[in-house]
Amino acid sequence: MASNSISDPNVNFNDHPTNQLIPVQTQAPRPTGFMDFSRFDVAVEASRLIAKAPGFCPKDFLGKPEQILCAIQYGLEIGLSAMQALHSIAVINGKPSIYGDGLMALCRSFSECEDIQETFDEATMTATCKVKRKGMSEVVSTYSKKNAEEAKLWGKKGHNGQDTPWITYPRRMLQMRARGFALRDAFADRLKGIITAEEARDYPTQETRQLKVVTPIRKEIEVKQAPASEFTIDKLEFLVEHCKVEQAIIDKWLRKANVDELAKLSETQAQAVIQKLESEDSTAQRAWFLFHKSLNVYKEATKQMPHGIFTDFTPEQCETVLEGAVHA
Repeated sequence: MASNSISDPNVNFNDHPTNQLIPVQTQAPRPTGFMDFSRFDVAVEASRLIAKAPGFCPKDFLGKPEQILCAIQYGLEIGLSAMQALHSIAVINGKPSIYGDGLMALCRSFSECEDIQETFDEATMTATCKVKRKGMSEVVSTYSKKNAEEAKLWGKKGHNGQDTPWITYPRRMLQMRARGFALRDAFADRLKGIITAEEARDYPTQETRQLKVVTPIRKEIEVKQAPASEFTIDKLEFLVEHCKVEQAIIDKWLRKANVDELAKLSETQAQAVIQKLESEDSTAQRAWFLFHKSLNVYKEATKQMPHGIFTDFTPEQCETVLEGAVHA
């Protein structure tokens, strides 16, 4: 199995001597089997083979030899054999953890472990775990339904609404909590901070944390726009008539502007409509120019004529107005 040269495009192992030993707890049981995981090259090659073995390789590790190697190394450091580490260690919420049954088996294998007792009080729904380590006082840990309720774990739903073990196996979850706390307190130096997988799953993460989404309240700020000038309204009404705009389209503009007539449009709204009409009818701008000039001539003429009303003009006066409009 062992080889003198290992080549993997995904992992650079060239800097490591092939005979480098992986640290193993001296008090842990010696691993059994034909693969010597104390050799780095053997561990690397074995990890590649295990990654291709569905059934024996946990599904979360399939096709991931680098993670398998790290899991085995981690397990060896706390006293697990290679395959036991692979099936007992799980990476949950980005942190290595160990299943509760694996933790129990590991701690019982420690030579300094004197006794571990677990009980459950059905009346109070309280799990108790007592751990006795040689030369130390007994460690007792309890975890009850009340503790779970205070931690908002009792009856907990998953982030997608599915049932969690706190709904399907609440008694077991209480047992795992009491066990995890007691064993970690009693064997803190041997377990090196690892927690149970059952506990790790309950830690909130960015993906699973139920965040209260606060929607900012948008206050509609009423901006009083300047009303359209008389000149703008005159131009708009002329162009509407010149371009023969249908009433349905005019009504649509009015609804959008929330007004009931063109004269009530703001300067900005009226100018927007004017630009639209001028862009759609190439004669519109020239037509307005001529009309506006004629209108100015008419206004000037009414100031000079004694009557001041166009309908009362004499034929000579009308001729004067028309001639001025033509040459404007």
